[in-house]
Amino acid sequence: LFLRPSIFYISLYRGFIESMASENASRLTAMQKAEENIEERLDNLNAQFNRQRQNAITEELLDIIAGFEALGKSA
Repeated sequence: LFLRPSIFYISLYRGFIESMASENASRLTAMQKAEENIEERLDNLNAQFNRQRQNAITEELLDIIAGFEALGKSA
């Protein structure tokens, strides 16, 4: 007779624990996906920054070369 309430509470507790574990697993999955998205976005932003930086360097070099060519033609 005493065993029935204990089994009921154990079953209830087990359901609660499984629910908590499921919720935490879902949160972990969501956070891992968010981390992947952040890393992908950071990679894209770094690539974009490097392209812009390289374009600026190239333009500067072309300006310098054009300046030297202009000096050579006028001399």
